[in-house]
Amino acid sequence: MRDCETVMLEYDTIMDLDDLDIVFLSSACVLAGTLFFWIKRKGMEYIIIHYRWVFVCLFLLPLSVLYDIMMYVRAWLIFKMNSAPKMHDTKVKHVQSQVNYMLCVHKYILSLL
Repeated sequence: MRDCETVMLEYDTIMDLDDLDIVFLSSACVLAGTLFFWIKRKGMEYIIIHYRWVFVCLFLLPLSVLYDIMMYVRAWLIFKMNSAPKMHDTKVKHVQSQVNYMLCVHKYILSLL
């Protein structure tokens, strides 16, 4: 595996970068390497426990927004396709059969006592 300096020197010869760009790329490479080493050493558990806000702000909040959008679109599609009113009678009959079944089970249990 090539180190950062070799990669940057090759990139410099191809792209003709100035000194400021090389310093920026080398510092970014060192920072990324340090971050990955720290995560590998401490583990993701350490980050989730001690830096919970980072996990929440960068992962959970965007995921929550995407989920809300997905559920809104789903509800809108169901409303527009009118499938909810069509299925109402069958759903009511299903709930009624469940209630009748539970009443029969309770009557049977009470009759045994």
